[in-house]
Amino acid sequence: MRLTQTKLPMTLAYLVMSGMALNACTQPNPGFVSAKDGSAGGDGATGDVDASAICNAANRAISCLDENTLLICDQAGHQAKIDCAPFGCDQTALRCEECDPGDPAVCDGDQRVSCENGRKVKTKCAGSCEQGICVECKKRTFFLDGDEDGYGTRNVTVEACADPSTSSESYVEDASDCDDTDDEAFPGQTNFFSRKTNLNGDFDFNCDGKEEKRYDELANCGSRPANACDGTGGWTYRVPDCGVRVQWVTCRRFGGNCGQASLSLVRQICR
Repeated sequence: MRLTQTKLPMTLAYLVMSGMALNACTQPNPGFVSAKDGSAGGDGATGDVDASAICNAANRAISCLDENTLLICDQAGHQAKIDCAPFGCDQTALRCEECDPGDPAVCDGDQRVSCENGRKVKTKCAGSCEQGICVECKKRTFFLDGDEDGYGTRNVTVEACADPSTSSESYVEDASDCDDTDDEAFPGQTNFFSRKTNLNGDFDFNCDGKEEKRYDELANCGSRPANACDGTGGWTYRVPDCGVRVQWVTCRRFGGNCGQASLSLVRQICR
């Protein structure tokens, strides 16, 4: 079936001085006047209407008096004007426009906001919104950062256009964490520790695959120069393993010589 679109004549609101209103294509009879020309109590130039005039279409729009003014019947059944400025009055839909159709679209987060037929239309972009245009994204791989130290694990990944982190889960694009259950174990860690990492049970806190000892020298106080003796020290006879406690010697200057000042048990720290 072929349908032919026929343009219908515009319907105007005609008012009679008694307050009754009638929508019609042409003037019903000389007793009715067009609300658009302001003859029903208006001044004609501005389209003003008599607020005391009665109408029978409460809470309904009657017509556009001009480009920016909508004539309605209010809740009390009286004629009232609505100023649509700065936007226009839509004669077809008989409503104030929410926006200017000539304005360019803008972005509200990942939504594109445009003006269509005087109404704001929000469209969620599949990717991102940039300068009022939906842009397809290139998905990236994000890794779960369970201990929230800025480094993730390859065990849990998400492909997404943007960071998928939530209030309960953190995701990053770096998967080089060697223990994602320990927030003190991560690449570049500069501190040393006397305890083992949570997951791997070793002392590799900087994720370089090795266990670096903080103190790896024996005391040998007698072999130190007297002028560089005080405050130095070392292990008594062997360098202990990570986390192990053995005797530590503190050196002190005695006259022109460097000698042993005290002994104490110290635990080796590593990273």
